[in-house]
Amino acid sequence: VKEYLHLGILRSTSPSTLNRTLRQINLGRSSFFALNRAGTRFGCLHPITALRLYTSIALPRMLYGAEIWCLTNTELEMFERAHRKILRTIQGLPIRCPKESIGTLLGCSTISDLITYKKLSFLISIAALPPTALPRQVLQCRLQEPLTKAWIPLLETQINDLNLPNIAALLQNTPSKSTWKKCVTKILGTQAHLHLLNQAETKCDLELLSMCAPNFSSPSPLWKVTHCPDWSHLTSKSNFRIRLLLGCHGLESDASRFSVRKDGQSRGDPSCKLCGAALEDATHFISSCTMLEAKRRELLSYAPLQSRDMDLPDPAREPDSFASIMLGIDWIDDIEIQVFCINFLAELKALRAELIQP
Repeated sequence: VKEYLHLGILRSTSPSTLNRTLRQINLGRSSFFALNRAGTRFGCLHPITALRLYTSIALPRMLYGAEIWCLTNTELEMFERAHRKILRTIQGLPIRCPKESIGTLLGCSTISDLITYKKLSFLISIAALPPTALPRQVLQCRLQEPLTKAWIPLLETQINDLNLPNIAALLQNTPSKSTWKKCVTKILGTQAHLHLLNQAETKCDLELLSMCAPNFSSPSPLWKVTHCPDWSHLTSKSNFRIRLLLGCHGLESDASRFSVRKDGQSRGDPSCKLCGAALEDATHFISSCTMLEAKRRELLSYAPLQSRDMDLPDPAREPDSFASIMLGIDWIDDIEIQVFCINFLAELKALRAELIQP
């Protein structure tokens, strides 16, 4: 027998773990897409509700036994691709959007961070056992063996990267499980945020998103604002704003970085299809397009800011600042302003679609 199941984990006589990785990915993927009738695809259930189904049903099956895995970089990337595909499906995002933003919007960590969290939680559970417990004694014996490619050396490397106490120190002075898990969650979230900031310096379509100070334990306010039952109809409208924020909105289909050929040339005319006066990007669409000026002024007359002694910047004079507000960067916690911004962009989109039709 070359392969067999032991406690739900595929064991093999071969040193390669590729078959186990493929099996776990297929389990998670099939479990999620089996929920299509329940509405996990975008447009049926709210993305936050669909995420809860994914994290409670499909993701545990995909990562079952991850506490003892020793994955190669190739296998880890296979998990990440499947994870990102499911998160894109939940949010209704296209394939060609920045991968760093997919989990940030929903507050879902990467597979790498999730596996690291499961391993460290498993470690503290062993360390919290009595000294006479067999798993703890086995761990202490393995620490003294000169292993190079095994579970313990890989875990030691991850612990050092997170600046946490080593395994021997944890066995001597074991913290409580709740304290340890909170510390690990905070460190992983901080590293993920710093990674997003580093990526934003080189990718302009992540610059605005990095200003939102994402919380990797809960969804972004950009999605939470439409989670209220009274505003469930705003989900698809908010999705359009998120596409604008990520640079995969389709307005600049000829000029976006995803539509440039390998030789660096654009695939078509990058100018605005309505006015033809400038490059059609999110800022031009929101603030500067002359064909949308009348509709823009009409919508601004309904802005809730005027009743609060607050003034929106003039789109003509400060187009970037005005676009940032409409995309949800400023006053992120004000629900009424968020709803106004979502409706503002949806109305402009509807007018643009009407004008661009032949």
